[in-house]
Amino acid sequence: MMRTSPVGRSSAVTVAASLRPSPVVWSQEPTWLLRLRHYSLKPTPPTPEQQWLATRAAKCVKWAESRDEYRIGGDEPHGGAWQFSVSTWHGIGESGMPNEATPAEQDAAAYKLWLLAGWDQWETAAGCGV
Repeated sequence: MMRTSPVGRSSAVTVAASLRPSPVVWSQEPTWLLRLRHYSLKPTPPTPEQQWLATRAAKCVKWAESRDEYRIGGDEPHGGAWQFSVSTWHGIGESGMPNEATPAEQDAAAYKLWLLAGWDQWETAAGCGV
């Protein structure tokens, strides 16, 4: 009868374990991707203007004024999504016609006007609860 020593047996077990394939874990991501996500995909906090535009009141007033149509209107009396009068538009430092400005320009101008004068500049604000 042949006896195996404990040392010989553990060596055989170690060799057998090293020959088994390691399990593939598909959820692991490459290191470069993890670094990319860590450094570049952090969300930036919204600006005060973006926060204001996201309020129920601002959305309601813009919808009541123009149904979110940025090109609506013309020369006078009012134009753009926020229905600026041309005199108010120029009075807050904007040039050209309100309905010809980009949506971002119109929204920025509305925020500027709101900071200066509040909701009183829009007749529809009362219907929106502000």
